[in-house]
Amino acid sequence: MQERGNTLSEIPASGNDVRRFLPFTDTQTGRLNWPLPSPEKIDVHSGKYLTLQKTNEITAITAYGEYVFIYKTAESGQLKYEKLLVRNCLKYYDEWLFKFGFLRVHDSYIINIHYLEGRDGNTLILSPKLDVDITVSRSYRQLVEMAESIYRKP
Repeated sequence: MQERGNTLSEIPASGNDVRRFLPFTDTQTGRLNWPLPSPEKIDVHSGKYLTLQKTNEITAITAYGEYVFIYKTAESGQLKYEKLLVRNCLKYYDEWLFKFGFLRVHDSYIINIHYLEGRDGNTLILSPKLDVDITVSRSYRQLVEMAESIYRKP
């Protein structure tokens, strides 16, 4: 019986592949450089208006039909959040924000790994606490475990 490899290229592909981290691997040292520094702001189309949101304030993004809710920390700096309703698909944010530490954990949820406090079974604990329970689906579990091992809070 052959042993499993420890490098990302030797991990077998799955539906939500941990090999998404491969482009962030330094080819000389083999070290993983993820997440990359976030861009300061992103464009968000909210209604008729285009607004700029600071990426370091976005906690999570959840699907709501053809819309998404963007949860962000409140301007006051307290452990509260604001919720924006945006007409866009979750896939757009997943593909664009993954390299900056945003991780899809379910077909309906994307989280900012910087706000991850821990896990309670399949439920993620974020700071600040949101009004929805964000769960990890079976197909994203390996990706979340890999991200947790890479990014640990100091």
